Amino acid sequence: MIELGTGFHPMLTGRENIYITAAVMGMKKEKIDRRFEQIVEFAGIGDFLDTPIKFYSSGMLVRLGFSVLAHLDPEIMLVDEILAVGDLYFQHKCIERIHELRGKGLAFILVSHSLYRIESLCDSVIWIENGEEVMHGGAREVVRAYRDKAYKEQTLEREKERAHNQVLLESHLLRIEDVSVLDSNGRVTNKIGYGEPFGIRIKYFAKKRILRPLFNLRFLHAGFAVFETSMLIDGGAPEYIDGPGVIECRVKSPSLLPKCYDILLFVRNREGAADLVEMDVVSSFTVSAEGLEAIRSSGPYAIGHLMEGSPVHFDYEWDISKAVLQ
Repeated sequence: MIELGTGFHPMLTGRENIYITAAVMGMKKEKIDRRFEQIVEFAGIGDFLDTPIKFYSSGMLVRLGFSVLAHLDPEIMLVDEILAVGDLYFQHKCIERIHELRGKGLAFILVSHSLYRIESLCDSVIWIENGEEVMHGGAREVVRAYRDKAYKEQTLEREKERAHNQVLLESHLLRIEDVSVLDSNGRVTNKIGYGEPFGIRIKYFAKKRILRPLFNLRFLHAGFAVFETSMLIDGGAPEYIDGPGVIECRVKSPSLLPKCYDILLFVRNREGAADLVEMDVVSSFTVSAEGLEAIRSSGPYAIGHLMEGSPVHFDYEWDISKAVLQ
């Protein structure tokens, strides 16, 4: 399956195209006769069966194309980026049909960029980049590694953009010279594992004595705030700063899922009403999939959904005792 509907003749009816396409694919007429009603019912084109397909919508065409191919009972099915066809109901039918065929011993090969379909439908995965094999293994392991690499590359790209700036933020009162992410051992890094404690080290130079400056860090994913560590909230400001200095913030029990995060910094005066330096993004880091096995993940798209969905995770449980009420 490369392009659904390839080989259909626009002047012929749906009925005629079913017979021609199935025959070209190697199905004998007797078998087409036996499967004909199943193909039509699956495609949902009964009222238009004897209408020339040039009058079909694009959705009707792909439904008919998938239905014909899905009822050939092949030993090997090679599918190239075509599963997102039709409406939600038909997509559900497509996946159910593929599961049915796999249960009969079908070898199913999916070529796709859709990570959730890969993890959900495939047992093993080959990750290919620029024509070369990068990794070959279980679906979850490869999907996890692929996303990990993408997030690391995002972080490195953002760090390169800021590398030429000797000063991150500056005003007539205060200069922020460096903001670094520290791992649990206090070493500078741009990657931490899931659930691993980490720190943020801020190096600054106060151009004059500033009483009780309030430092604030806001952690962003895709431009949206995820959480903050803020002296505006906890009041943990130094009595004063004057000249060079360092302040560190340690996050003890993070729940950040594997993604790329930006760190936005701003410093307010002791009343919290005025900025000593204006807020801006000053650093980036990646949470890797290392340690992700600590989360219960037996669902069909567990790893991919964890790495693609919400940026935070909390412990939870379901109550399914009343799933069916008698």
